[in-house]
Amino acid sequence: MTRIGHLVLSGFLIATANTFGSSLAAAQFLSSQGGQGIATYYIVFALVSIPAWAIYSRFIDRGSRAALLQRYLLVMALATALLIAISYQGGVIAVYALYVGISMLEQLLFSLYMVMLTDYLTAREMTRYSTRVTVSLSAGAMVGGLLAGVLADRIILFWLLFGMPFMLMGCFAHLVWLARRWRPAGEWAAMGEGSVRDSLLGIGRILRRVGIAALLSVAVFLNIATQCVSEYMVFGIYAKEFPDEQALASFFGLMSGALNLAAVLIGLGLTGPLMRRLGVARMNLFFPVSLAISFIVMLASPVLVVAMFAHVVYDGFSNNVDAPVMAVNYNAVPARFVGQIRVFNDSLIYPIALAASGLVILLVDAQTGFFGVGVLGILLSAVFVSVGWALGRRYMSGLIGILKEGTVDLARASFMANEAPKVALRQQTALDAMLRSDDPTTADFALRIVANANIAPFRDALVRRLMTAGDQAVTVLARAGDRHAETLLALWPEADAPLRMRIAQYLTAVGRDLPADLEASPISAALALAGESRHSPESVQRLSDLASASQEVAEALLPVLAARHDMAAVPVLIAIARTHPGLEDAAIRAIADVPIASASGLGLPDVLIEAAIESKFASRRAIGYRLAALGQWPVGKLAEGLSDRDAQVRQSAIAALNGQAGVVAVLSEKLSDESAPTRLAAIDCLGREGATEVLFDYLQSRAFPRIAAYRMLRKWLPRESTTWIEIARLAMAEADHQAVEEVLQTLAALGHDETVRYIRRFMDASDGRMRARATEAISAFDERKLVTPLLPLLDEATIGPTKQLPLTSIVAQMKTSPSPWMRRAATLAESEGTHMSSDELGLLDRLLFLRKVPVFESCSLDDLYAIHLVLTSVKFRDGETIMKEGDQGEQLFVLLEGNAKVGSTAASRFVEFARLNPGAAFGEMALFGDGIRTADVIAIGNVTCLVLERSHFEDLTRQQPGILVQICRLFGSRLRAANKGNDALQASEQTTR
Repeated sequence: MTRIGHLVLSGFLIATANTFGSSLAAAQFLSSQGGQGIATYYIVFALVSIPAWAIYSRFIDRGSRAALLQRYLLVMALATALLIAISYQGGVIAVYALYVGISMLEQLLFSLYMVMLTDYLTAREMTRYSTRVTVSLSAGAMVGGLLAGVLADRIILFWLLFGMPFMLMGCFAHLVWLARRWRPAGEWAAMGEGSVRDSLLGIGRILRRVGIAALLSVAVFLNIATQCVSEYMVFGIYAKEFPDEQALASFFGLMSGALNLAAVLIGLGLTGPLMRRLGVARMNLFFPVSLAISFIVMLASPVLVVAMFAHVVYDGFSNNVDAPVMAVNYNAVPARFVGQIRVFNDSLIYPIALAASGLVILLVDAQTGFFGVGVLGILLSAVFVSVGWALGRRYMSGLIGILKEGTVDLARASFMANEAPKVALRQQTALDAMLRSDDPTTADFALRIVANANIAPFRDALVRRLMTAGDQAVTVLARAGDRHAETLLALWPEADAPLRMRIAQYLTAVGRDLPADLEASPISAALALAGESRHSPESVQRLSDLASASQEVAEALLPVLAARHDMAAVPVLIAIARTHPGLEDAAIRAIADVPIASASGLGLPDVLIEAAIESKFASRRAIGYRLAALGQWPVGKLAEGLSDRDAQVRQSAIAALNGQAGVVAVLSEKLSDESAPTRLAAIDCLGREGATEVLFDYLQSRAFPRIAAYRMLRKWLPRESTTWIEIARLAMAEADHQAVEEVLQTLAALGHDETVRYIRRFMDASDGRMRARATEAISAFDERKLVTPLLPLLDEATIGPTKQLPLTSIVAQMKTSPSPWMRRAATLAESEGTHMSSDELGLLDRLLFLRKVPVFESCSLDDLYAIHLVLTSVKFRDGETIMKEGDQGEQLFVLLEGNAKVGSTAASRFVEFARLNPGAAFGEMALFGDGIRTADVIAIGNVTCLVLERSHFEDLTRQQPGILVQICRLFGSRLRAANKGNDALQASEQTTR
């Protein structure tokens, strides 16, 4: 049995034990106290449960919840045995003690079991299997109820109750075995000791911070209140129909079994299909609406059959519709808070709701009788419906909130305005070191944060950055406003000429006056004139003439004009681009950043735009498409940018096409393109144009049928691992991923762009639980006609056994696939065993090899082919040095054939650190600027390596950012291995001492 199977079995065993004992205790209670005692029971239950919660809450997050559940089962078995023994004495107190005690212990047990599930299951697994879990609980309750009903006629009630402790010990034994077989993968974090007051204050902070947590608590309160009203009415009818204790006990047992049989059918036949069809948000309304209907029916006809129907609603629907939906709602609560919120709701809100309900029911019943209680139930159900609606709306935002916690989005203005100052304050030492880094990416990252904070603590590091990357530093500082003017002016008296020039550039860019003692020069005159150019056309013309006449002036003006983002800078930038070829790229970049509505009258030459679009550099092509739109180029020409391999260029083409006449027709043709990035870009454009019907038609007529066809084809593929089968599987997996991306792109186009952005960040995360939350967020969208066809892919569902098709039929279907790689695999399959093309087979085998290299494992087949084209093959003889420690290098090596050893040469002696096998990548640090080799790599026998140059790597990472992520993971694994080696070496040294 699988991990999921045993978790479900645990729920079944727990429910069997609980229902067996609670059914017998309830029968004894009702026979002794009647239906009128229920309201008093609610109050007593609350008085006992609240102190129990205070104790329980101190343990829930102190360690493993699986271990806590095991200990709790032992305590519960002993406690129930003691309560049963006490009940032998008889009397009102003993009857209440038994029923209240078992009910309280049962409630805490279910709560802890559900919390334990969050440690074992991811968010998506919780959604997939919540119905299965609740069905198992219902099945267990059915068995427990039937056992109680059947045995109640044969065994004295007192002795029969002792079956519950024995069942609980069976649950304990199974959970001990489960914990040993599978360790929880949960996200709980052990917390320190605290008082009850600390627990309450902590819960208050969580409820304020996590909006959906407060709604969950309100929903639990209303759930219990409405069920109490319904149970009071139902049990009142039962007590009148069965005045005899033994007859009532037998009816309760059989009714409990029948109810849980109905609950199993509800869970299997209703909840799962409804969850997939309606989604979590709408399912939050199902139970409250059902309750309202049951109250109306009971008021109309308070007879036994109607009471049984209402019992099915409040018990069966609660446990098998509302319970799985509520369990899924907890996905939107950060995992570190789930235990506290769940226990707070189940062990404090639950008894408070019981007590409040009991008091209100007593008062209403005394004043208005049965009818007034029914009206109260209808009113509470109406409020419950409104809370369910709000809960559904907050579910998606809660999931995205969790994803946001794991991200830092430097592109968002809100982060720079609100969070950057806090980060700069907390991480001052780290940011100072980053600003001094020789790596430009690291230094720029720190500069963007510091520029939006107080720069005074970073003065020395900032001065260094202004001197080493002046233009970039000036532009970044100026775009953050004039907040740094006083700090930089304080440096002026002691600054040398180069630093004074940078400060003057910043002051000009932010509109401040230049210091009076600035040395007179053509550059200083140009900067002074630039301060006037925003308001005077004459100044703009004079500045253009000065920039055209002197490259030094042009270089000094570039960061100032780039920081301004205004139309006055454009003519000057055009003049620089025309007259100084070395500055053309920087000038075009600055022009592209200016929010220009029209190119009319700018004098921007078409030849300049054409050269940019046809450039071999992606950054220039991206700028070219931006400028082409301003020059009113044909839509068909602009749409060519959607097919560019570089994402930056595609985004620029998307922006260029926005709002162009006739764009929808051109984009509709692009939806048939074989390239997935091109289709995604077209979907993005169509969404901006509001062409939602075109998008829906494309997904329904092409994308979704492709998903179904590939799922079936995957099942039909032979199980062998030949080249063409592996390529076909990879192609289908990529097609599935592309289908998800196309739906996400459509959802973004429909207004969910921020949500989709966070989902995408975690779809391929290494953290499986965050990846599952991103998947769950997709399934929670209200656009069910877009999401429902994806659920089999998101859940990795398998298709049942199908009839095996002949190979010729499989190949024939593959040849009609829109994927070129599927068609190539089909061609290879047809030629297998005959005159197979060695070149084609060699290419596909090479792609499969590259896919197994850790650095490239996230790449698509198209990307692997692009990598293959730029790799070169180099051979080494036995003992030959592939890479020498201390040498400068600019290549990444991938071991294709043979083996190699890694080590260091000291005192003419080679010390081996590790051995490399085919598929290993090494020398990756050279791709990031630090090309100093840190170890020797020597061939063992004849060796063939594939070599990737740094220049090609930079192009590849722009086209496939996943390569960069994989290399970072490779760094991490190498660092962990090095740390383990150091630890082992230190341990060895200590041992020898």
